Amino acid sequence: MLASDFKCLSSAFEITQYLRGKLYIYVDFLMANEYKDPEKEIPPVVEFLKLTVRTIAAWLRLFPTHLVSVSSSPS
Repeated sequence: MLASDFKCLSSAFEITQYLRGKLYIYVDFLMANEYKDPEKEIPPVVEFLKLTVRTIAAWLRLFPTHLVSVSSSPS
């Protein structure tokens, strides 16, 4: 997704649905989970959360271009 600048998702709506829906659920689950073996299970979670932050930062950099496409589309 990051390598394609979110072009794998067809619209600003789909990007927002992914970030505010699916990704939010993943992060919420990982943050609330009670890990049985934290030393083994936490490092991959931390890596996923780092990637999540990079994904959100990339989206924020692209946001102005998607805002233009949404505001210029017919109602």
